[in-house]
Amino acid sequence: MPVLLLALSLVFVISLEDPKPEPTRLKEARATLESLVDEDSKLRASYRELHLEHKRLSGMATTAAACKAASINLRDPAARSANGAEAHRLQGLIDAAKPNYDKMESEFKEKQNELLAKANAIVPTVKSFGETSSKENVADLLQFTELFMFDSKHEMPNVQASASFIDQAAWKAATKALAKQGKGAIPALKKALGSTSVGTKYAAAVALGELGPVVHEVDKNIVTLIGDIKSKTHNTVMLDRTEKNRRTKVLADAMDSIRPSK
Repeated sequence: MPVLLLALSLVFVISLEDPKPEPTRLKEARATLESLVDEDSKLRASYRELHLEHKRLSGMATTAAACKAASINLRDPAARSANGAEAHRLQGLIDAAKPNYDKMESEFKEKQNELLAKANAIVPTVKSFGETSSKENVADLLQFTELFMFDSKHEMPNVQASASFIDQAAWKAATKALAKQGKGAIPALKKALGSTSVGTKYAAAVALGELGPVVHEVDKNIVTLIGDIKSKTHNTVMLDRTEKNRRTKVLADAMDSIRPSK
């Protein structure tokens, strides 16, 4: 009887520590990420609509300003009057559209923050992909870092999330999980360095840095590729100095980790 009780106790403890087999955990983790990807695609669509409206209103504002200047500077009274009338008409359209635009912008920011909170709340889920190594895990993690919520909104920096993607717990967890995929993930990570998504590009660089000198043994060109990203980041005018310095440091650290010790 004591032996039976001990056996039952061990089964109970094991079930508490690992209630689901690993394949099931990964299946559920993938389902969680897919749900987030779906919501993120709607955020991307909202941004496109917001950007289009921003361009439309900005274009009208530029034309209105030019018309207003012409209404003052032109010699022909009729031309001055026509330009003044057009400036007034355009300003009226802008004023009428602004409340709806402000609402669109507010809703976008709210949704973006909501999704970032959701992403950061599933850090354990993201980490679970680092428990085993597979091409599927690498693909899923790279897809996660590609989420639009992590991306830069260069066209409209005022709607950018207050915290950089570098500071997002979920993004950092994904880079760690990518590094845990090991040497076999290096080709996929190298390809990801060419991604148009800033979140994916930097995640690949950080993961490669985590892997260390083995990356240089596999492919000596990878340090050069990361260096190219670093140079483009340094030369861009789309980032403020603080964010630019932070990103270049992340890349420099990755390059230093990959280079073999002298």
